[in-house]
Amino acid sequence: MGKATTKEMIEFCQWAAAQKDASECINWPFHKVPSGYGRATYRGRRTSAHRVVLEIATGITENEGLQAAHAPIICHNPACVNPNHLRWATPLENSQDKFLDKTAKVTNGSHDPTHCCITFIRNKYRAYGYVYRQSKNRQIHLGTFASFDEAVAARRKFLLARSKIDLTA
Repeated sequence: MGKATTKEMIEFCQWAAAQKDASECINWPFHKVPSGYGRATYRGRRTSAHRVVLEIATGITENEGLQAAHAPIICHNPACVNPNHLRWATPLENSQDKFLDKTAKVTNGSHDPTHCCITFIRNKYRAYGYVYRQSKNRQIHLGTFASFDEAVAARRKFLLARSKIDLTA
């Protein structure tokens, strides 16, 4: 479809939000950024299309810093706006989902602790885990690996084990 009016985008978002029984992806037919995510104008601001659909579907607009995220394991399609494939998540949960889904991006020697925890240095992949406790954040080196898949497997194992323990203590 390409170029669309704000009204057309909002109507599509409202239609998509009403698809409560849909199990397949509903792809955003309008403008997408290079990473594949849809963009929409909503309430006078440019934002992600899946966020607009999730706001309409859940009725939640002020969400205390939560992000509209694709549900892990269910959907890996950035253009998808099916409300059954979306959820509200903290930035950390959204980043961890990328490792669970094996869609994380590798950096080249530098990383943001809340986004990417695998670096590529001297032909080796290094995986890191982070433990957040109030004001004391700790980086844990999980190992150095010959392949990206091995590093991701170590990161996934760490995240799965961490999700089973209470870190608020």
